Amino acid sequence: MQVTLRSTDDFIITYHQANEGRSESVVITFGQINSGLNDSGFGTQFFKKQGIDSIYVGQRGKSFYQGLSGEALVDAVSSVTKGRKVFTYGSSLGGYAALYYALYLDCPAISFSPRCSVDPAIADVIDRKYREPFAHIPLEEVAQSRTKQPSFVAYDPEVQIDQAYVERRVEKAFPQANLIKVHNGLHGVGRAMSYSGVLKQFILSIIHTGEAISFEIDPLMDPRYTGEQALKEYNAGNIKEAQDFAERSLRIGGDENSVFVISRLCERRLTTINPRNYKLDPTIRRYFLRQHAKKSSKLNSEIELTLNLIDAKCRILNFEAAHDLAYFLSVKHPDDETVKSKLSRVRKIIRHLEALS
Repeated sequence: MQVTLRSTDDFIITYHQANEGRSESVVITFGQINSGLNDSGFGTQFFKKQGIDSIYVGQRGKSFYQGLSGEALVDAVSSVTKGRKVFTYGSSLGGYAALYYALYLDCPAISFSPRCSVDPAIADVIDRKYREPFAHIPLEEVAQSRTKQPSFVAYDPEVQIDQAYVERRVEKAFPQANLIKVHNGLHGVGRAMSYSGVLKQFILSIIHTGEAISFEIDPLMDPRYTGEQALKEYNAGNIKEAQDFAERSLRIGGDENSVFVISRLCERRLTTINPRNYKLDPTIRRYFLRQHAKKSSKLNSEIELTLNLIDAKCRILNFEAAHDLAYFLSVKHPDDETVKSKLSRVRKIIRHLEALS
């Protein structure tokens, strides 16, 4: 069963009942920065599979939940949370929201890598600025007048922004919180925990027992970590090591860094693996396509636009499609030297990859 509890231009709050009867606990989940005004999202399907009711709070993309006050959330969910064990749950921006609204709900939060990028407390370490003004009361000020249930905050202390947010906001507001340092977990440590097979047990233990399990992650199981290592090795000129890390990442879906490294090695005809053997995570493909789409908005001629599309196809390792586009362009513009050079380059890549098959 799905019921919309509240909806505005800034947020939508939707209740998801997993089974015919209500579960003992209900988990309020929050999306990340680009999550948008959706009625389901982060955690919805996970909790449904566990037979646990959840409430998903969607926000206008990049509004950072600033249009939803703590009092408004409590009022919206009270009809389905009354008399039940309540938890909040989120990662990154959602991790911040889990902590913020937990103070108003007087419930434990399960928060991964919390941060709010428009919070002035971390303005000096945020490398990108956003237009949305920070309208929330700072965490520690909300906490002064409210009881605080034991919360669980997992983060990677080597991630500068996350470490700063924990130090400057979280520790002050939640001095009794269970702070769990996940080294090599990167931003969004929940994903690293999931890749290592410990996330599900971690969450369910908190919900059912109020205690967090001890765990370790294997960063080599995380395509983001291995992709990051691939880029470091590539930039250092260590081609074999870069390829090894990138290949390990691609085996489990890849990430932006591993795909970039392999595409560059293919373009330089240095790779000894054929990327056709790997299926990219769709989100990675969309990431690179968005980058090239932004670039295309600044281009004018048909040749420039098509050359950019060829580069996009190469970046997502679809060299056959890149070749077809380059050939098509060469037929239309047989005397254009840039087009001829692009076609020649793509053909060399394909011949190199065919030799690896």
